[in-house]
Amino acid sequence: MYFLLFLFCLYVTFQGTVSFTDYLLESIRILNETSELPFSNSTVKLKRTKSGYPKVFWEADLVDDLQKYDAEFRISFSSAGNDLYRLLPYGVYRQPVCVLLNTAYRHLLMEDVKMYSNMPSSKDARVNLCDLMTQGHYYFRNYSISPSLFPNSLAEGRYRYELFFYKKAEDAIVNGVVTTHLMT
Repeated sequence: MYFLLFLFCLYVTFQGTVSFTDYLLESIRILNETSELPFSNSTVKLKRTKSGYPKVFWEADLVDDLQKYDAEFRISFSSAGNDLYRLLPYGVYRQPVCVLLNTAYRHLLMEDVKMYSNMPSSKDARVNLCDLMTQGHYYFRNYSISPSLFPNSLAEGRYRYELFFYKKAEDAIVNGVVTTHLMT
């Protein structure tokens, strides 16, 4: 789910842009790994390929109702390649996870990722994808991030993408994922 929402947020943020020259997904880190909400037993692995675009594997158990959660996506940039990042004005502001699944995910990513995942899928806009995503085991296997997700107008440097989960009506982050990318 983390990786899927991360891809979804990239699509929403940069939809309609042209592919970037080259990139390297350097790291994926799950925040608050001891949190059981909304997922437990999360694992994320990267497998390098000859094409240079890594394959991503994610598995987790959904242990709570997604309708209880909001998500937020932020992008930061470091031109010096160090840990001094500047927050960029792109991203997806905090909103219910179910809204994200039923809008941009359905329209921008669902068809592309369904052969790599057991995430919910329905083209019928009357179907609430959150209702299809009941508690259970979910996976995302062997997906390669396409450089076409990134615009070609971004400056060279390191980009940090942060996806946070919040319980509704609370300010504390309960879980999330941070990825670092080198774009040249």
